[in-house]
Amino acid sequence: MEALHGHLYVTGGVCNLRSLYADQKACEVYEPDPDSWGAFRLLPLPHVGAASAVLEEKIYVLGGYCQDDYSEEKYTDLVSGKTQFQIASKMLSNEFKKLDEKKNIVIGLLRDSWKCSCGRSSSFRNWNEHSKDNGRDRRNCAVAKENGTFESKDCTSTFPFVCYKDNLILIKEEKTWEEAIDYCREKHEDLVSIRDLFAQRWVQEKAKNATTDCVWLGMRYSCVVEFWFWVSNEAMSYKNWVPGRETEDCDMSGAMEINGTNYGWVSLSDETKLNFICLNKM
Repeated sequence: MEALHGHLYVTGGVCNLRSLYADQKACEVYEPDPDSWGAFRLLPLPHVGAASAVLEEKIYVLGGYCQDDYSEEKYTDLVSGKTQFQIASKMLSNEFKKLDEKKNIVIGLLRDSWKCSCGRSSSFRNWNEHSKDNGRDRRNCAVAKENGTFESKDCTSTFPFVCYKDNLILIKEEKTWEEAIDYCREKHEDLVSIRDLFAQRWVQEKAKNATTDCVWLGMRYSCVVEFWFWVSNEAMSYKNWVPGRETEDCDMSGAMEINGTNYGWVSLSDETKLNFICLNKM
């Protein structure tokens, strides 16, 4: 906890929700007037036991630990498709800054009427004018240029590349919210949380194949503190409620509507039986 400009700032720590202790990324600020707490930008990783200091009007969080372990991280495939490319675009812009003379990054699009390396067909195209399906021999793979456009290349060419990990699993079983979260925690990690628009798009792509009208999310209403929360302890800064469907009643949990145009969120009774999306372990 640190004080700066008359406000108190708290970062990370351990949170207890539904008898589950977990590291958290949350950062909160206390404002004496009007005596309230608010959330601000999350930590990049859950953090516990860190030291902090104020230097030149900036707060620094030092040391500590988290339970995340990426030492055996593996990925699903090369980045491909509109949604993955949009989500990866932020990371791509940072990766390009690290490159020297080779301003390309390999993506998972290869020529067979141009389909993804994972085997799926792809209708998303972002060719630059000089490389739109030019039909040159051996140019059967695609790279992403610094400006975000695609260019065809010989598949034996060497470039840096970007992988993605699809860590979302749609469970096509119909369970209550309590049954769903128990299933996810026993077999995977947790019910999915949505912290921003990019996560929303990723989850809705997975939800399109559900067999129920909605899918459970890792969101629940607390009658004790009277607010909605993610069971993963993510700050609820991004919201996508269907107008009029954010019901603040006891025994209500959050779901994503499949039939709507915006895949908005709705509050439903915990006893409703739906498909659900689990977050897989890294």
